Amino acid sequence: MARKKFLMVSGKHLQEGRDFVRLNRSRWTLSFSMRIGDEMSEFDPCRGKMFNGYIERADGTGATGDMIPAGDEIRIVAAEALALEDAKAEKIRLIDARTDELIDDGFSYDGQVFSLSSQAQRTLLGAFAGASLLSYPVKWNNIDDTDIVELADESELALFYGTAMSTVEAHKASGTTLKTQVNAATTINQVNQVVDPR
Repeated sequence: MARKKFLMVSGKHLQEGRDFVRLNRSRWTLSFSMRIGDEMSEFDPCRGKMFNGYIERADGTGATGDMIPAGDEIRIVAAEALALEDAKAEKIRLIDARTDELIDDGFSYDGQVFSLSSQAQRTLLGAFAGASLLSYPVKWNNIDDTDIVELADESELALFYGTAMSTVEAHKASGTTLKTQVNAATTINQVNQVVDPR
């Protein structure tokens, strides 16, 4: 008689029929409750291999630490898969941080640099939206308040605003391109090969 596979949850040896019911190759129900993120292993005696990972709901819902009631369908997320997802999340965090830094550096117009802070972008949008109501020339301080630019009319204000927004969008688009490469990676090595040159 072939030896049965068995499960271990947080170091506890489980017996099929008593502690768990196998639903298919990758899903089980347990006779007791557990939490998302609890360690779980499956031993295949035929192959002599232990598959290690962490419990999650079969439908992938919920957060780490959430209770899974007895009888709910569960599955194992491979430790290697979690490591890959962690690597992707960290790489994307770094890309987003660099994008924010580039935006914080401001944009260039008429030989000067102007702020692209969240407040500055809101102010720019407000000025652009109400361009027809403004008195010209409109004076705009540079990023360190050491000089100003005078915007002669609505068309120049539109150009100023467009330059600012195109700078923001260019930085975001370059970040999105890099994050697409990260998300397409299937190994940690591929994640590490994505380099942010900006």
